[in-house]
Amino acid sequence: MNNAYECAYCGSNKQITRDHIIPRSYSGTSSWRESELNPMVNCCHHCNSLLGNRAPHDFEGRANFLFKKLNDKYKNILRVPDWSENDYKGMNPKFAKKIREKEAFKKSIKDRLNHLDTIRFG
Repeated sequence: MNNAYECAYCGSNKQITRDHIIPRSYSGTSSWRESELNPMVNCCHHCNSLLGNRAPHDFEGRANFLFKKLNDKYKNILRVPDWSENDYKGMNPKFAKKIREKEAFKKSIKDRLNHLDTIRFG
């Protein structure tokens, strides 16, 4: 599914934690021994925070939930138009830098959504 240094949901390699597919709050225990029986996947802090203790309690369902959540949360960023190198010519350098930062962020969100799509649709 994924390696030890990558989020199983979005593919990020930043701030890797573990996601309990069935949240520990649902099992009624805080025992690490009992939680070891609960399936877990590597998960970045961002995805894990978005998932929280919400249902569904299967990997594909959680991936689908995240896909919808990320699309909704970043819908305005995803609408930012793509700029060509020609568009940057003659532009104020500070403004161009801001646009490039937005484009880079947009690309990272699209990459995460694409990774989630591979889980959702194989």
